[in-house]
Amino acid sequence: MISTKAVILQMLTHGSQYGGQIQARARKASKGRIRLDAGSLYPALHALQQDGYLDVHEEPAPPGRGGRTRRYYRLTKAGNDAAATNRATVAALFKIAGAEPD
Repeated sequence: MISTKAVILQMLTHGSQYGGQIQARARKASKGRIRLDAGSLYPALHALQQDGYLDVHEEPAPPGRGGRTRRYYRLTKAGNDAAATNRATVAALFKIAGAEPD
């Protein structure tokens, strides 16, 4: 499963995050070489949720951030298992990109 989904699962091993945080973590971990744009990130998040790999909860945005509700994603047991299974593959992808996943 080397794909956007595998990268997302790996980024979420660090805890619950909203979409922008996942994008930023992947970009930072890959030194800007791996970018998850909204057109691939959000459909992948939805598919991972539908497949039982993610739980989702909503929280109001912090004051001064436009007031939009944020959707936070966290790994389920199945999501943690999938992330562990694909860790070496994702690490290899990041290495090819000249970076190491955090």
